[in-house]
Amino acid sequence: MSFGSALQELEREAEVSLALRAAGRLADTASLEGASVAGPLVEAMAGGDPVLAIGALHALAAVAGPVADLGLAEALDDDRPWLREHAAWALAARVPQPSTFGRLVGSLAAPSGFTAMVAQRTLLGWARSDPTIAVVVEAALVMAEAAAVRRRLVDTLG
Repeated sequence: MSFGSALQELEREAEVSLALRAAGRLADTASLEGASVAGPLVEAMAGGDPVLAIGALHALAAVAGPVADLGLAEALDDDRPWLREHAAWALAARVPQPSTFGRLVGSLAAPSGFTAMVAQRTLLGWARSDPTIAVVVEAALVMAEAAAVRRRLVDTLG
């Protein structure tokens, strides 16, 4: 299946369970195609279809290169909370992205426990190979005032 066909399949799919399968095929195809498909995936993420945006985001996470890195990092600042959450989740499958450390640590202060959980999961995975994460989390702990935020930061350091 070509990348274009996989993207069109996801765009057309109206049933969520079938869209999940189509999104998986899109990610597989994107990983084979490589950096050349990063731009179209970023464009698909920007559209109004939430299923397409999420599928494109996870496919983008399967693509190496600076366009994919930037697209995933920018998704952490998206106006749509669910896309930010998926971005934090998808980043866990990639090598540490220093440009995202501060935003992920900032997500630990989010009122949504889910948002904090996926950000923490990504940071914990990355901390195994990048000691800079501990420094960023410690700096946030020094500045944090809310008890719930401090608990999440301490838990992340632990």
